[in-house]
Parts: sequence; structure tokens; C-alpha cells
Amino acid sequence: TNHAEMVMNISVFDASGREVAKLANGELINIGTRNFNYSLSNDLSSGTYLLVVTAGDQTAVQTFSIVK
Repeated sequence: TNHAEMVMNISVFDASGREVAKLANGELINIGTRNFNYSLSNDLSSGTYLLVVTAGDQTAVQTFSIVK
């Protein structure tokens, strides 16, 4: 990779820690702000989930809920 690119992974985990979706798997992206639109409501049951985004050496975790 060059200095303007990094590897990104995006995963969704359920409350028991099981990975239930992988939205990006080692994709090489240009550094900068990105918007991603995914509809998981058809794939996942009602509940609370963790969205884990790893880009380069940084990781961010966000909790979200699906209510049906």
C-alpha cells in the first residue's frame, strides 16, 4: 500500500459476540471520509449489534439496534 491507501474491514457482531455479517473484508481504500449504505434489517433479527470498523491500525465500534 502507499501512504494514501489503507486496508479496511467492516463486521457486524451479535450480542453473543458471533460475527453475523462482513460488509468489507480487507478492501484497499483511499484515505478519507467514506459513506456506506447497507440494509441489514432483512438479514438480521431484532436485537442489539456491534458494528466494528478497522482501517489501518485504527478500530471504531458502534452499537446499533434493529427493531422489527
